Amino acid sequence: MGRSVILRYSIPVLVFGLVFVFHTYPMGLSDYWWHMSSGRWIWENLSIPAVDYFTYTVPQDDNIRRVVILKAYYLGQLSFYFIYSWFGIWGLLFYKAALLTLPLWLLWRYLCYKKVEPAVGLILVALLPFLFYRFDELRAVVFSFIGAIALLFLIEKFIDRLKLDQSLRLYYFLLPLTMLLWANLHRGFLIGWVLLTGFLFFETLKFIRKSNSLDSASYKKMVIVFLVSIFISLLNPNGFNPVMANFSELGGPFVNVVDEFFPLWKYSTLYDAQFLFYGCLALSLFGIYFMIRAWRVLNPAHLILMLGFIYQGFSTYRFSYFLAVMVLALASPYYSEASRQIRMAAPRLVAVMLLAAVIILAYFSSQRTAIARSPWENAYMPIGAAQFIVDKRPPGHIFNAFEYGGYLGWKLYPKDKIFIDQRNLDYAVYEEYGKARNGKYQAVFDKYGINTVVFYIAQPVLNKMPPIVAKLLYDKDWQVVYVDGKSIVFVQSDMTSGLDILNKNRVIEFINKLFT
Repeated sequence: MGRSVILRYSIPVLVFGLVFVFHTYPMGLSDYWWHMSSGRWIWENLSIPAVDYFTYTVPQDDNIRRVVILKAYYLGQLSFYFIYSWFGIWGLLFYKAALLTLPLWLLWRYLCYKKVEPAVGLILVALLPFLFYRFDELRAVVFSFIGAIALLFLIEKFIDRLKLDQSLRLYYFLLPLTMLLWANLHRGFLIGWVLLTGFLFFETLKFIRKSNSLDSASYKKMVIVFLVSIFISLLNPNGFNPVMANFSELGGPFVNVVDEFFPLWKYSTLYDAQFLFYGCLALSLFGIYFMIRAWRVLNPAHLILMLGFIYQGFSTYRFSYFLAVMVLALASPYYSEASRQIRMAAPRLVAVMLLAAVIILAYFSSQRTAIARSPWENAYMPIGAAQFIVDKRPPGHIFNAFEYGGYLGWKLYPKDKIFIDQRNLDYAVYEEYGKARNGKYQAVFDKYGINTVVFYIAQPVLNKMPPIVAKLLYDKDWQVVYVDGKSIVFVQSDMTSGLDILNKNRVIEFINKLFT
């Protein structure tokens, strides 16, 4: 085997191996806990829940958004639960890394298909883990990351094979199967609708104008396969409801209070991560520039879809990942020639840049990985507080930190239910949570009969003490029964029977040291 062949395969393996290691960042307080709780419930009951079984505050009604959240992710939830059950937290950690590496590998394969120089494609893809390190969590949305680039790849290959009159047997099944699977993993399958209808619309215009279009037989095949792919995705537990739920969510009150819905600039400044905004801006300008340069041969489907992803990515942080991946993909036919010219004119420069990317990726991967260390993000996990509740059984109802909700739901169900978790199933409950968290807790506690509070001492990432903790420390009606460097548990003074009460003055002294 020649040296060039070895390099051809070994360098991509090295790069994506490092991407995999980069994404073995320890597991923390992410959505996967409530997803696993749902997966466990689905497996034990052999049905998909239509009401919430983990909180005691959420109305048991048929609110579309709530029902969609409860039912939309069942396949992914089962996979999370099975992986954790069979292989433990390490298995889940590696599953996360594999899922987050897969869309980047698919992106690189797509770039190669579009004739982008492989080394240049690797350099571009190697930038994305740094830009989107805040997405390094095990969440159901990763299935939409994979679905979006996989479907785009299949659409382009399907149309190309139609034009070349090549065999399509596999693609007749792959496109509908991808949409069916996606629709039962994550409600982001609507992005697939956008891609399918976008290409279908512009290929139809070409066909009508007879401009570089498919022949009649090929066009009919495309229409049938694309429409089947769209309609088969309705075979999911929510049917058409995800469409309504997504629009109601984007137009609802949560967009003003949940950080993921913030515009990209607002989110970036909130977490002092302005590089995320400027990185997405640079990628957007990169794609637009090369499309403008090639305007004579521009496929309008590429332009319109790319502009749509750019708009949505800047409008809402949670879409910024799609912005980056889809800009690099959709613009690739128009910078592929430039990538080859650079590779031929300055091969050493490309090699040095690729080597630099590998070295930087290797360094940061070694700093981030949980391998040879703990699989837990120990700075924030309320492992001790949760175990205290399991062992000591303080009186319910429990008022918990929003960020703790998924983990506590997993640890405490079915014996105890929680106040709230990251699903945000009801805005009224979220508002009540906000009032209580900000120190105005008495009315909320009275309404729900709350006797135990479990909260973080310092808010994750922002490292600020929440007002509720500061006030409860000086409230004579509440006693501290557990505290560690991360979490604190309060119980009403007249409900502490059987529990050891800690000296509040010593607890306050201990907490003050944590902030100095």
